[in-house]
Amino acid sequence: MKSAIALSVALAGVVPDPCAPMYDPVRGLYHLHYQFHPNHVAWGNVSWGHATSADLITWTDMDHHPDNDIPDWKDQEMQSIGTTNLTSKHNPPLYNHLAIFSGSAQPVNLSGGIDGTILAFYTGASELPTAWDEPYAPGTESQALAYSTDGGVTWSHYENNPILSDTPGNWNVTGWRDPYFVPWAQMDDVLNMTEPHYYALEETGSYGFNFELSNFFSIGDRYFVSMGAEGGNVSFHQQKWSLWNEGTISVRANGSIAFDPVSGGASDWGLLYAISSFSDTKNNRRIQWGWAQEDMNDFGITQQGYQGAFALPREIFIKDTPDVIPKSPDAGPGNSRFIQNADGTWNASTLGVRPAPDVVEGLRRGTQHTKYPCDERKCDSKQFSVSSNLTKSYQFSVSIKRTTGIAGVTIGASPNREEYTNIYFDPSSNSVSVNRTHSSLINMFANNTHVGYFEPYQFKNGSTEPIEMDIFVDGSLVEVYVNDRFALTSRIYLSREDSIGVSLFSAPGVDVEYSKIEVWDGLLNAWPDRPVNSSSLLVFDTPAETGNYTWWTGN
Repeated sequence: MKSAIALSVALAGVVPDPCAPMYDPVRGLYHLHYQFHPNHVAWGNVSWGHATSADLITWTDMDHHPDNDIPDWKDQEMQSIGTTNLTSKHNPPLYNHLAIFSGSAQPVNLSGGIDGTILAFYTGASELPTAWDEPYAPGTESQALAYSTDGGVTWSHYENNPILSDTPGNWNVTGWRDPYFVPWAQMDDVLNMTEPHYYALEETGSYGFNFELSNFFSIGDRYFVSMGAEGGNVSFHQQKWSLWNEGTISVRANGSIAFDPVSGGASDWGLLYAISSFSDTKNNRRIQWGWAQEDMNDFGITQQGYQGAFALPREIFIKDTPDVIPKSPDAGPGNSRFIQNADGTWNASTLGVRPAPDVVEGLRRGTQHTKYPCDERKCDSKQFSVSSNLTKSYQFSVSIKRTTGIAGVTIGASPNREEYTNIYFDPSSNSVSVNRTHSSLINMFANNTHVGYFEPYQFKNGSTEPIEMDIFVDGSLVEVYVNDRFALTSRIYLSREDSIGVSLFSAPGVDVEYSKIEVWDGLLNAWPDRPVNSSSLLVFDTPAETGNYTWWTGN
């Protein structure tokens, strides 16, 4: 059973990567595609699912078979771009018969004009399995186009697909997928282009051992890249994690572009992966989406009936903080740049991240809002009660003005603390943690602690930056944002119906002062057209459909 919950873009089946988020200015709609394996609980013959929204707050499944009587949320109705047995005069001939991997889209036609056409650029798979830690087989992946002229209801594959068949020569390729193409006026200027061009990026590099869902973009006059990275040193993060870099660019002698990183960090310190962004031309900002995988250790997945969800749409922007004490140049690049002003003061500047403010405001409509007056009295974490009776979808915000040690909040608490999860900042290690040691009485679920690095700025006046923590809970999904420049996504799988309490938390002996506590309970249902029970029948693929279970497991 899949319930209609407030924030998560999840439905019956497997939902991995977000694909081709974009805004269509002709029809005034946002489009979000996603890898999709309906009626299964494991990855397999993935295609693209599809949803639309007028405001990024509430969403509608796109019905790609409007003439039948099947609801748009059920089975394969929302599938947009699917696998085919189309043959090609290029290699590989069956270029997309096993999977439609991730990609991007723009509201343009094949000539780059804006006439209501939506053009998608995706990876087709003709060989499986493929993985970064296995030798790459040439011909496994190729790049192809699909387009829609009716607002995304029906789609056609470009007749000359695939448009890119071969990996770059003489490169040690670990994966070649997830094409990203954008108009980029700033790069036109750098390369002295006299007319607009579209720029594309393919996965090849190693920030780890393999990139996925890489993006490049500008914010103002500053240049950024983001990527999902697999492998490498995983002693302090998941096997997969999401990263970003800011850098300077220059033109090499051969006309190519060099990108030299000057700062960088994790886009998300927890489970969120395959983060993709787009230019929201309606609101002149950049929005990113990410996929939150399950963390169930393969326990209970069939009973749950689905896997994966999307986090809140996040706005990324330049985050400037004035009057800071800069780090020593000997410290090397970090996640902030320190820029000196003409008057001798310093600003810290980094890539900011926050849930899109208008989306948060919309999701709060109809909530029970409680604000606790910590400015009028001291909010002691040992005595101050917040709430013991919340719904399964809420926002919990706290400000920690100062602390001598570990301090934060507790969520998902049962009355006698049989289950609870602590989320806290630790000044001794400059870290934010989601401690899941006691998050569920079902010990088969993952209960490791998710930890991310966060160092508060030190100010010229001798003070330390306070901790502003925003936590969004939606069923098992937990998103933690700190000071508009830190994000961490986690999962908690409660076993008790009464594990709905929240409170303040600090370690023994810690002196902590909270300055703000607010709760918004009962966030808006983002899928108003879906029934509470949106279950679909699960199926198991045959040996013929799975290459005798060598391509995927079939469940």
